[in-house]
Amino acid sequence: MPNPYWTLVNKERKRSEKTWTNIVLLVVAIALAPFSKDTLLYFLDNTAQTISGIEGLAFRLSALVGAAVALTSYQQIIRTSEREVLGSHPIQPKLWFSALFRKTFLHTWIWPWMCSALAWPMLLHNLYAEFGVLCLVNLIGWLSMLCIGYLVHLGSVWVARSETSALLLDAIRGNNPREQAAFIYAPGFALFFCGLLMMLCSFSIDGVLKLHPPAFIFFVLPLLVGVISLFFAHRLSESQLVPASAVLAEVDARWAVLDETQHESAVYLEWLASDRKEFLRALRQGWRGLRIWPMGIWGFGLFAFVSALGGDLRVAMFFSSLGAVGGCTIGVVLSRYNPLWLDEQLNVQGRELFWARFWVCFLYAQGAIIPIVFFMLGPEFIRVAIVEVCVLIAAGISAYLSVYQRKHGLLFFLPAALFLIFLGLL
Repeated sequence: MPNPYWTLVNKERKRSEKTWTNIVLLVVAIALAPFSKDTLLYFLDNTAQTISGIEGLAFRLSALVGAAVALTSYQQIIRTSEREVLGSHPIQPKLWFSALFRKTFLHTWIWPWMCSALAWPMLLHNLYAEFGVLCLVNLIGWLSMLCIGYLVHLGSVWVARSETSALLLDAIRGNNPREQAAFIYAPGFALFFCGLLMMLCSFSIDGVLKLHPPAFIFFVLPLLVGVISLFFAHRLSESQLVPASAVLAEVDARWAVLDETQHESAVYLEWLASDRKEFLRALRQGWRGLRIWPMGIWGFGLFAFVSALGGDLRVAMFFSSLGAVGGCTIGVVLSRYNPLWLDEQLNVQGRELFWARFWVCFLYAQGAIIPIVFFMLGPEFIRVAIVEVCVLIAAGISAYLSVYQRKHGLLFFLPAALFLIFLGLL
């Protein structure tokens, strides 16, 4: 008997418009790779640092893929739109889980190749085996994060429902409902755990190239852990996949109560809106509907801070530029969750909408820049200023496309964002 939920996914995919976003991003990554020589491929001109540089690059690229997959798997497991329909009907959890996993697999399979494309200039230096191993590391990072992410996010449902974790959730939840704290920190925990495994994998490249047997154990360890995680995630789906709908309903109900009783600071940066209603609406939509976006930007800010703390300002600027400029994509994404008829009913002017989303993009982006400012004082501060200029441009482009090019805004913005990310690193 065919999986009915996979049949539903296929029908949805056939009826939706085809997008060339991933292909465009791959082409842009290939085109921009030569410009990344001073930031990502600095080791090509120094043979003494070649292997260590490749290992560091493999770890950073796999971490980038892992972060994207962690947020995507969270969206699929916890906040999938299919819950609105399937969550209120009797379903077969394991079949639904299988369909969700396959859907995420097909949606993200090209991401490790995009990251690997940034390193293709290695081939011009006859580093064929090294480039091949780097591609394998990115593939391992993507697949292991996909499997581990699904297990962690299903586990977060159990944590949210467990009485034994109530004290811990109360300690870390801040202004959020207790149950949501489990969901908020799940992508970060998955990325941290998978990051440790990918560190072992990446820094075993030298041993793999020299065919040392112990190195192969560390090289494939994330993949082995991922397979085991997928096995347990499949079993856990039976008891946790469906109850997540009830937990989410309780979270949304508590937010409705907080809306009436809680202070303005309940929404990130809401105090800046004052009486600007459209800006306030954009901030609330970004924080409550797309919270993984500011959290992802903070994650890149954390990576940048740790790199700067270790004295590697080049890598710190890479993560800061990537998080800040890439985070401006939220402006285009906001328009997808804000239908045109709603703006017409609210009599919202295009200019108001533009400036509201512009400031959301710009202010959210600061979460990836501010953590490294104190490390860049002096002559290095000009590099932060360049990134800020790129953020201003990216925020303007994203806001404009979100208002006047709703249908293809994301397709146009992503190549521009990649160009601005590398422009900020020059």
